[in-house]
Amino acid sequence: MDAKRFTKLSLALFLLLIIALACNFSSSTQSNVEATAQALGESVLQTATAAASGEISSDESVATAQVEATEQSIANVATQTAEAIIDEEGAAATAQVVEPIRTE
Repeated sequence: MDAKRFTKLSLALFLLLIIALACNFSSSTQSNVEATAQALGESVLQTATAAASGEISSDESVATAQVEATEQSIANVATQTAEAIIDEEGAAATAQVVEPIRTE
């Protein structure tokens, strides 16, 4: 095997190693998935228990879900508005800084 071919092969293997390490095959992702599944399972169990005992009605559930969705929507609009203001301020500041450079 000549040196040029060996260098190319070494580079290819090195890149494959870097890509494999970048994929991060750690177990923390699995534990996060398991924690989420467990939390959802407990939530479903609590909801089913409350529904079976008659503590909540379907009308109450719909009304509660609607209120929560509306509150979340309002919070999202407020966040998007704040981000838009920040973006506008950032764009204006960037334009102000870049202007002297463009005139040169």
